[in-house]
Amino acid sequence: MSKKALLISGWIAIVYAVVDVPRLTLYWFADNFMGTSGAQAAQGFISLSGLLLWLFLFIRLRQLLNNQFGFHQVDAEARTLIWMSVALTGLNLFEIATRPISTLLLIISITAVIVVSVVGTVFAIKLLRLPHQLYGLLRPYCYTLMVANLSYATLFLLPLGILFGIANSIILGMIFFRSAELIRPGC
Repeated sequence: MSKKALLISGWIAIVYAVVDVPRLTLYWFADNFMGTSGAQAAQGFISLSGLLLWLFLFIRLRQLLNNQFGFHQVDAEARTLIWMSVALTGLNLFEIATRPISTLLLIISITAVIVVSVVGTVFAIKLLRLPHQLYGLLRPYCYTLMVANLSYATLFLLPLGILFGIANSIILGMIFFRSAELIRPGC
């Protein structure tokens, strides 16, 4: 990846972290205080924008691991997380469009969140095998990712998961910035 691509990725990770709480607050606000069609449109936009930012960052991380470090041990988990996140967002959009949510749809959604969280935790555990320490940020990145995913999986620790997810995004931004520093000018 070029220096410019790494810097852009770093800034997008920081922006993703900064807007996460307002994004989730707006989602909750739309659910509880807006009219049906306005809430559905707002929540749909919030879900899709969150997915697109996450996909961009996660694909860039995978490229960094593959291209710069030759690390492919988490490729299967990365592919699974990408597809499951797209499916989970699609399910979320379906839920938004078909309110009120049926019990079956709620059970499927909760199960999907738990499965994605478990796969994310496995991704973080396997990523700890990376021989490069990502500029001293490998362990903080992996541990914050594990805590965030395990918190999401329990559902009742969701606020803790959100906080650790924000910390994780900031650490990811720092990884991109430090990787950019090592790229020679003109690359």
